[in-house]
Amino acid sequence: MLETTNPRIRTLCGALVELVQQIGTESKQKVEWQILLSPLIQLLFNQDDGISEIGKQSLLKTVGKNPEALFGLVEIGLFDRSAEVLEITFPQQQTASQSSSSSLQNAQYQFSQTVVLNILEVIEKVIRSGSINEQKTAKFVSNLSRIKQLKLPKQIKSAIGAILFILQDDDDEEEDRKETSQLEKIPELIEQQKATLEVKQLEQKLRETEEQLYFTEEKLKNKDNQLIRTEERARNMEDGKNQSDQRIRELENTQYFQQQYNRGQIFAAQRNIDQIAELEDSYGRQSYVKLERVDGLLRKAIAIKDVHPVVVPLNKVMRDGIHRITVKFQKCYNQGSAFGAVGIVEASHRITCPCNTEKDNHNHHMLDYAGNGCVCFKGIGNKGNSNFKIGEPVTLELNMDKKTLHFFVNDMQQPFFVRGINDAVKFYGQIAQNNSSFTITLLEELNTPIAKHVTNEIALNW
Repeated sequence: MLETTNPRIRTLCGALVELVQQIGTESKQKVEWQILLSPLIQLLFNQDDGISEIGKQSLLKTVGKNPEALFGLVEIGLFDRSAEVLEITFPQQQTASQSSSSSLQNAQYQFSQTVVLNILEVIEKVIRSGSINEQKTAKFVSNLSRIKQLKLPKQIKSAIGAILFILQDDDDEEEDRKETSQLEKIPELIEQQKATLEVKQLEQKLRETEEQLYFTEEKLKNKDNQLIRTEERARNMEDGKNQSDQRIRELENTQYFQQQYNRGQIFAAQRNIDQIAELEDSYGRQSYVKLERVDGLLRKAIAIKDVHPVVVPLNKVMRDGIHRITVKFQKCYNQGSAFGAVGIVEASHRITCPCNTEKDNHNHHMLDYAGNGCVCFKGIGNKGNSNFKIGEPVTLELNMDKKTLHFFVNDMQQPFFVRGINDAVKFYGQIAQNNSSFTITLLEELNTPIAKHVTNEIALNW
């Protein structure tokens, strides 16, 4: 049909095409529309008016009986080929004056007015069906908008205007649908906003609850701290009470001593100052200690080597009577206390030099009262007495009549005392640090003891 010019053959071929097309559209089997419609598209875009007319009629009948064919037309490129035909027929460089002075049948055009109208008619049918895709029609619509500005034949201009009107109407309908859709979504959006607001309100309540919990925890912490402070105050009050009790005991002792002083029972007629006894000046000690005279008597010992404990006894042996010795330490600081000791030793015991009174060969024969408050005897340090500092008077009262030994610091009687002293003994002092010293400030015998029973006293057996 495309190659012959015989009108009868061409008519017969056209009828045959329509018959085949009719059979294809009535078939109930699945149809491959791209394969079936491709020949008809070829006919529609043929430059021969008659063949194009046959293609147009066949396509219109096909889509009229089977709407599914419309999708096939779109998929096989109906709009793209139509756009190409328009570009060829109405080139972009053609002006309106050229369009008016040239006929569509002119040789410069490959497609006649009839063919163009056939194509536009099929396009209008497809567009009216709504089976279009904006991406697939974009190029075609762009060409239509451009061509519409030219001076065209009335029929073509009308066909183009109708297509553009349909497209514009479709756009308006699409906008209406979008607006309708948005309006339909408004209740949903309102619900979403309500839900969002409720979530925010719940989050706010959660934050407020967390803040309240934090404040509650802080209050509990404060209460715990207050309880701790209260317990500390209670302990401090207890400590204060113990200190007050200790002070009361000290005051009792002081008051007792004051009473003794007032009654004249201790000093004056009842005391006997010893002006004879001295520290033993042994040749073996001269490498460790130096003795000095006080009021003409050897009563001061000075260490001349470091960390070598040296014991210097008094040359007075005590078997009976009441004896008191008062000693002060100098230049022997040790963590707030005096680093020295004063005590008694069996008169028959041999004292070595240096001499550590805590060693086994000495500790059963020697007892001393150290600056840290310990009463050391038989290798045991008994704590409970007050410590004494540099320059403080430390007094030992030995009562050989009652076989006891009492300790005083600043004239305050201490709770620990010794009993059962049946051996003859001597007083002694002990120092260890280089240049440290002790001085006997008072040595006397009494007719009446100053020591008495005190609260919480503790006895050590000799």
